[in-house]
This record gives sequence, structure tokens and C-alpha cells, in this order.
Amino acid sequence: MNAPGLVDLQTRFQAFILQEAESPPAGLQAVGATVYSEAYVLRLTEALANDYPVLQQLLGETGFAGMARTYALASPSRHFSVRWFG
Repeated sequence: MNAPGLVDLQTRFQAFILQEAESPPAGLQAVGATVYSEAYVLRLTEALANDYPVLQQLLGETGFAGMARTYALASPSRHFSVRWFG
């Protein structure tokens, strides 16, 4: 069973990863929490690129990445798997 402190830490870390919080929980800044947050958005961008290759080609790498980032932050995935994102 998770300790209440661990559950709270996990919840606050998830909020940071999903960019619902401006900063990571205390103590996690030192482990590079921002890397995890950025990696999450990049993974969602990659998933969208795999699902919409023609759109990526039309917009170009930079345009598609910007659109995907905006979409990922405005419409966070509601599913555990990226399969259902987008």
C-alpha cells in the first residue's frame, strides 16, 4: 500500500508532467523533472505524427511540432495508452 505522502507526490508530479502545475513538487527539481514533462509532450507529438503523416508533411516538421504541442497541451490525453490520443 502506498504511503499518503507518496500518493500526494505522484499526483503532484503527474500534474506537472501534464503541465497543469507550473513547477514540479519540491525535491524533484534536482532529478530533472522538466525532462519528463518535455518528453511527455514529445511522445504525444510522435504519436500524432505516426497517425497523421500527410498532415505532418503538409505542415512541415516545425509547423507540425508546434501544432501538436498546442493540441497536446490544450487537449490532454484521457487514456493511459497513446494509442487513443488524437
